[in-house]
Amino acid sequence: MSTRRPPKLDKPDRGPRNPNDEELALWQGATRETTPLDLNYAPSTKPRIRISGPRAFSGPSRPAPSVPARRFYPDASAVDPLTESTPGLDRKTAKTLKKGERTPEAKVDLHGLTLDAAHRALTQFILREYNNGSRCVLVVTGKGGDYRGRAIGYGDGRGAIKRDVPRWLREPTLAGAVVGIYQAHKRHGGEGALYVYLKRSR
Repeated sequence: MSTRRPPKLDKPDRGPRNPNDEELALWQGATRETTPLDLNYAPSTKPRIRISGPRAFSGPSRPAPSVPARRFYPDASAVDPLTESTPGLDRKTAKTLKKGERTPEAKVDLHGLTLDAAHRALTQFILREYNNGSRCVLVVTGKGGDYRGRAIGYGDGRGAIKRDVPRWLREPTLAGAVVGIYQAHKRHGGEGALYVYLKRSR
């Protein structure tokens, strides 16, 4: 005659335990550069977006025309080259842009903004200037650098805005308004800025 052993019962929950020295060191290392959230924080103003230019926008904004197909960019963050045969530009326009002789009609400075705020500011700026009939505008991104290891999502992520602005300009919302994206001449910001040449609004 066989006897059955009673099933093993789970050990009772003894509640939370204090971390040992190794666990405490790991936790302190992981949270050293974090900032606690202020649950009572309520911003009274929106982030300042620096947009300048001779024209003032009035009236509702028309969306940019949709683009069914655009040329393929292996690197979405790349800028277009300025040559004598630049697509969408005549030779004289390409030459004046390359030499920095074309004064941008408006400028937006995205320094210090989060990526989300920079994306919104860029979208508003491009659509505003497209509707106002501007052709050449300047987008200041900052020179950036190596953004790896930094907090992606913030404008001070060292290169995140510089990397993402060309990609945003090629998204469907703005692509229909943009002829090309070019590196600015050093007199207009050089590596820290981009010329964006816009199509004629209809």
